[in-house]
Formats: sequence, C-alpha cells, structure tokens
Amino acid sequence: MTRSNQGHVALQGRSLPVKRLICAGAVLPLLLAGCSEPVTTATSPSTPQVSLSAEPTATPDAPADFDNVVPFVRAVFLGQYDKEGQYVADNSDAARYVAHQRAYYEVVSNNGDSSTTDESDIDTDGDAAKNEVTIDDRSTDPVTHVVWQDFQFEGGKVASWTVKGIRSLDKRLWHAKASDESKGVKASLVSAYEGSSGRLTVVVDLTSSDVDARIVGATYTPDGGYRHEDQSSLSNDVDKSGKTLTYFTFNKSSLGGKLKLNVDRIDSGDNSSSYSLTNLTIKVA
Repeated sequence: MTRSNQGHVALQGRSLPVKRLICAGAVLPLLLAGCSEPVTTATSPSTPQVSLSAEPTATPDAPADFDNVVPFVRAVFLGQYDKEGQYVADNSDAARYVAHQRAYYEVVSNNGDSSTTDESDIDTDGDAAKNEVTIDDRSTDPVTHVVWQDFQFEGGKVASWTVKGIRSLDKRLWHAKASDESKGVKASLVSAYEGSSGRLTVVVDLTSSDVDARIVGATYTPDGGYRHEDQSSLSNDVDKSGKTLTYFTFNKSSLGGKLKLNVDRIDSGDNSSSYSLTNLTIKVA
C-alpha cells in the first residue's frame, strides 16, 4: 500500500491523510478518510449540482438503483473524485457530501498532498437484498470496517444513505450559505461536515482586498455548547487582492454553531510577523 503516515481526520467512517500548515502556534492534521488520489476540483464535469435551498428528495429502494451503489462507495474510499459525482443525484444529501469532499481535498492538494490508496486495499461487499455495502479499508492501521446502508435513490442515482450506528447524513452536512467581512478581509463558508467520529470540518474561502492577512486563531462554539479550539487547518495566509481556500477541524463538535476567526495583518517588511487586524464570525449550519 502506498500511504502517507501523516495525521488523519475521520470522515464518514474513513480517515484521510493530511499535513499541518498553520501560523501563530496552531497545529495541523486532516478531515475525511482513507487516502487520496490527485484531486479533481469542483469544476469537474461530473460534479453534481448542490442547491442549499432545495430540500433533498429520495425514492424507496429499487433493484436497478443498487447498481450505482458499489461503484460510488469504492470511488469515495479510493478518492476518485472525478468518478464519484456521476453516481449521485443532483441536490441530494449525497451531492452535498461529494461537494464537501471535493472542497476539502482541493485544500489538501493545493498544499502539496499526493498520497494515494491502492485499489487492492479497499474491499467492498454489496448486498442488494439488505441494501447495504460493507467496507474494509486495509490502508489504515488498524483496518477500518464500516457498513453503509439504507441507500435512498432519485432517478436511479444515490441520494442518501446511513452509516451503521451513526446519525443521519442530512444532520451532518451544512445547509446554508454564510459569510462575514471586515477591514477588507472576507470569509465565506464553502462546506461543512460532521464525520462519524464527531469531528467537524469547515471549509472556508478567504479573500482580502487591501492587505496581506493571516488567520492566527480559529474557534468554534456550537449553539448552547462550549467553545472549541481548532484541531487542524491549512493555508491560512491570504495575499492582498488574492484568495485562499482553507479548512478548520474541531473535535467532538456538531453543526449549528459559530466559527470565529482571528485575523492579523502581515508585516510588509517581515512575513513572519503580524499584528491584530480584525475578527470574522460565520454561522455553520
């Protein structure tokens, strides 16, 4: 197996490799699961449509629909982002899941990750009668064993599913747009997903119109819950008139809270130095 031994973050029963690149004393690991192939960004022709205003719809299991399930699951665990989108229904929970995966892995690939998963390391056993797929991922140590089940379909394509022992996919994916802007720096929510381990990963688009800026701290507070410090992140500097795609992860956190970003202005004469500029807060729900 070819796999990096960097840190991992759990996503839907898988673990993905990642490295940490954060400024001002932060530390850096990764979100979703398994290993990743070179990333296909969200501009791929096979990217399913995602509407944050549309309610997902699904139909009961039909025998022919299950033909899309095993190829989809294998594509997910192998990190084949150019393939997985073709198996899911537009504007479904599955489409939202794929969109988040792609956004997350775009951050990872932009920062130099090139780890891969060998196809022989992933065993998938589909059972149409039970409407479930059993996955054994030998690229992890110990081996990851997970069951995806109760697949729902729309137009013959995968619309949703459940992971055995975990709450529904719909409740673990973001549903609304959000952004905040101050002192020429803007943070926009791209996607968010709560993995099966309870780790929340939030992908954020950062832009700056006037200054070279840096995120020096990120905290997340679930509604009615306690404040969490970020566990990992990537690429937190943004150049003047530029943009950066980054992510933040929070252990044992759920959707429905606020992400607060502490923003510094980078010293034009010394890139290693910065001073406080502003704070940005976006709702993650």
